Amino acid sequence: MGYQEVFEDDAARRSIYGVHPEESRSAWILVLDYLLTKVVDPAHKNHLNLLYTVWNLGGQAAQTPNVLDGNIVYWGVGGTTPTTGPEVLAMNQTTLVGGKFILVTGNTETKFKVALPPVRFISDVQDLTVGPLPVTSQYLFIGTVPVDIGGTLYDYNIYEMNIDIPYTISHNHEITT
Repeated sequence: MGYQEVFEDDAARRSIYGVHPEESRSAWILVLDYLLTKVVDPAHKNHLNLLYTVWNLGGQAAQTPNVLDGNIVYWGVGGTTPTTGPEVLAMNQTTLVGGKFILVTGNTETKFKVALPPVRFISDVQDLTVGPLPVTSQYLFIGTVPVDIGGTLYDYNIYEMNIDIPYTISHNHEITT
């Protein structure tokens, strides 16, 4: 089930929370919490987790639904290089653009991938497990992939690092965009 179907069930929202989510921020947090228990599509779950985080931080920006459009970074490990929008949206980690985030490599994978919105690029990558040791040059620009977010296409920049054999211990790559 996608979040659209769950979210449109106004009767369920009112019976569970007794309040329409437009009435208060705390009600929105409760609705997002409820949706996270019902949504099974990974791409939708990533978006809801991000919205939930923004609302819990008290982010006023979340009052405008499209504030996240084209401003989400996706990343993950393993699998294949994403070549379609749904493959980008299915990556298992998300954050808002700007600043830094940690990509945890694990010790079984050899592919580490990052999808950045238009006009965003990787400016620095430090392997914090063995340093900090700069590994920016190992994250190669692969190309762009059109990603449909809220009905608007964004050309996401795909970066990828590949190693021949998995790390013996998990590494933390601090990525700055």
